[in-house]
Amino acid sequence: MSQIGIGAPRRRTPLVAAALASMMVLLSACVHNPPKLYGEPGTSTSPDAPWTPPAKAVSTPPAAQAPSLPSEVMERVQSLTLSDIADIALRNSPTTEAAWARARSKAAAYGSKLGDYYPQLAVGANLSRAQGTFANGAISYFQRSYGPTASLNWLLYDFGGREAGVDETRQALIAADWTHNASIQNVILEVEQAYHLYVANKTLLAAEESAMKDAQANLDAAEARHEAGVATIADVLQARTALA
Repeated sequence: MSQIGIGAPRRRTPLVAAALASMMVLLSACVHNPPKLYGEPGTSTSPDAPWTPPAKAVSTPPAAQAPSLPSEVMERVQSLTLSDIADIALRNSPTTEAAWARARSKAAAYGSKLGDYYPQLAVGANLSRAQGTFANGAISYFQRSYGPTASLNWLLYDFGGREAGVDETRQALIAADWTHNASIQNVILEVEQAYHLYVANKTLLAAEESAMKDAQANLDAAEARHEAGVATIADVLQARTALA
């Protein structure tokens, strides 16, 4: 059996007490004062105050580029067809561009995963140099060694794990390609809806302009009849209301 002796507690020396006090100050400073970000406060001063980012943390967005238009479309920009508008939208849509980039990323991951079927070759070289003396400096020596290294690893069978990993990246690529196709279809649908809405509004505007011309003609006729004494002021007011 082991015995534990109990004695009077030892008093801390002033040096230990000072070290503990310094540690407590540092811990309290870390709790109440978070680290700074580029020399500025890392967070806001209170829950109801917004955080002001330092200048180095704010990036300037790139200047907006003009839509990409083919030269043959620019020549007839005032008489574009629905196909032309859909082509312009597909060329400049951020939705299709993001979906295409994701598909290319998945394709790169699939191609990288196919490398698991091939052997891995590592080639290197080492060089070492040693110099010293012994026997109180009477004898000195110098040694240098170097040589190449090479290793070849080839996984022949892993009970289907490698094939499953490749198939996973293949299916992810197929899903990304279908998503890209769906993005293209959604953009074309939005273009068609906007185009037909524009045509309808344009026709409605022409009809409203024609109705306004008719109302103006009715007002002119009502004022003329009123001046001739064959119509009342009520007819003029009704014509003005219809024009308004």
